[in-house]
Amino acid sequence: MTDYTIRRANGDDAPQLGIVGPASYAAAYGYLWPEPAPLMRHLQTYGEAAVRAAMEDANTAFWLAETDGVAAGFAMAVRGSANPETGSRSGVELRRMYLLPNVRGGGLGKRLYDAVEDDARAHGHNHVWLDVMDSADWAYGAYLRWGFMELGTRTFDKAVYEDRRKMILLAKEIS
Repeated sequence: MTDYTIRRANGDDAPQLGIVGPASYAAAYGYLWPEPAPLMRHLQTYGEAAVRAAMEDANTAFWLAETDGVAAGFAMAVRGSANPETGSRSGVELRRMYLLPNVRGGGLGKRLYDAVEDDARAHGHNHVWLDVMDSADWAYGAYLRWGFMELGTRTFDKAVYEDRRKMILLAKEIS
């Protein structure tokens, strides 16, 4: 069994994040996109340049799941991001969390999430919120197992299939 570590990512990790982000997103959600060009444009928001730009925001943090210095997944969270259902800025948005497909289902996602929650708590936040694609049963089920509750729905505003735009808004209170 492979031993993975979870650690806070820094600027030196941007090249790896810029690879694992697009790869893990495309593997998980490529089925949403009927055309390659919009998908490729969206994948650029996971690339190295986008990671470096996001890291410039003091409220944005990344965590890297890795083994032997090689990335297998990551999480990105934004402290104080307005919860779209309540308007509250007292929480942390888990904006992105993706794993390469060959490591999903083994508890690595929960370990990444725990790092985000620990950081949120350490910074005095009282909840973590996120949205998940309605069609992503594996992710939705994991969030429910981790204590998240549904708050509502929203629409993914990208060029995906019309019947696959629904997202579920979830939140978890932390203390």
